[in-house]
Amino acid sequence: MNMKRRLTAILALIMILSASFIPAVYADNPAEHVLTDMYDGSTVKTGKDNGYSGSDAITNKDVHFGWSLGQFTLKGFTEVYNENGIPVFLVNPGDSITLSYKLLQNIDRLNGEEKLTISNDKNGYDLAFQVEKTDFGRGALLVKFTDHNNRSRVTPHLDYLTAVKNKASKATISNMEEGDYEVALDYEIAEKKFPGYKYHNYRTTFKFKIRNSNCMIYLRDLNSKNEFANYSVAEKGFFLEYTSFYQRIIVKREILADNGNGYTLTPRTCKAAYDGAQYTDPGVYTVTVKNVYTGESVDMVIAVGDDPLTNAYVTANCVYKPEQLAEMIDSGTVTITDDWRVEVKETPKPTEPTSTPPIKPPSGESTELLGGLEGHNFGVVITVAVVALVAVIGIIIAISKKKRPPIDPALDDYKVSAAEKNNESSEEVESTDEEDDAEDNHE
Repeated sequence: MNMKRRLTAILALIMILSASFIPAVYADNPAEHVLTDMYDGSTVKTGKDNGYSGSDAITNKDVHFGWSLGQFTLKGFTEVYNENGIPVFLVNPGDSITLSYKLLQNIDRLNGEEKLTISNDKNGYDLAFQVEKTDFGRGALLVKFTDHNNRSRVTPHLDYLTAVKNKASKATISNMEEGDYEVALDYEIAEKKFPGYKYHNYRTTFKFKIRNSNCMIYLRDLNSKNEFANYSVAEKGFFLEYTSFYQRIIVKREILADNGNGYTLTPRTCKAAYDGAQYTDPGVYTVTVKNVYTGESVDMVIAVGDDPLTNAYVTANCVYKPEQLAEMIDSGTVTITDDWRVEVKETPKPTEPTSTPPIKPPSGESTELLGGLEGHNFGVVITVAVVALVAVIGIIIAISKKKRPPIDPALDDYKVSAAEKNNESSEEVESTDEEDDAEDNHE
């Protein structure tokens, strides 16, 4: 019994620990993508005092040979793709992308050698990113961002390796927006050599892109800026508001035209769009959004103008054929509300006769009893009466089938003797009658 209790307690403890462990595992996406590696060629020797512009490979004669200073990682993305050797990180709304650097060395004793340290580059500059000469400190991180309009800006983070060593907040680059990135880490190594120091300059570079994984767009009113839902009417027109500048947007305009055999959708324009584009010409607009990375696409339909047929066709989610809807409007089968909604008129259903015919009293008799039942369901009343009658009959049959008490044998003998006496009396009467008849005949 004690062993069973112990096993039960152990199982309960395991379940509690498991329940507390699962949320910690799935609370956040811990995935990190390594952007640089010791052997990927991202770090080169640039030469001294030339704006870190050289690109010589590190050889076995170099002080930097065989060891890596650190590696860059990126975290907070949903998915990662490879585009011509450049990683593309997809993010969802609410995701926060962060770029970090992990030191693999003690910057005061590189590769375990006291003679190698990260130097304080007081007159550093970067030729490729056009960063003017300034005090780079112990390593300068330069982040170049290019938006969808090909406009670029460079943000320098000076004395960066000191911040990483001290785990300062500025060592992590956050709030990174959608666009293209090129990053460079410029640092200088001081080699202690009699009678002073020898300096070596290095540059680590890499590229990546951040894209929105969402596939949608906002259609907004020209005046109020309110958002239109799918299958809406914008009488005065609408404009586009992008959620990502790297999506492919196509806008097609059609009109309802009568070709003699009914109304059909006739295309008028179909072309690429841009953020903020306005559309005021009457017609049916189909806005197609496609995410070129995920392959997902979404269509949104909106009507412009005040044509009843066009607007009703759209607000009815385009489920009716135009000529069918026109016939329904002309025949009065449907009506169009003030907000262009289609309402189908329902034909009233005929009243079905009741299953139980009404009970009529015999002529000349009082109807007070039936009048008292007015408003009641006669079918239910009759059903209840039949059930009650069947129950009473069943009770009577059950009582009749009960066993009678046993008959006393003496009583039976008595009944037999009485019957015999009755028979004898009847025989005597019959003989007397016969004698009387004989006498009458003799006379």
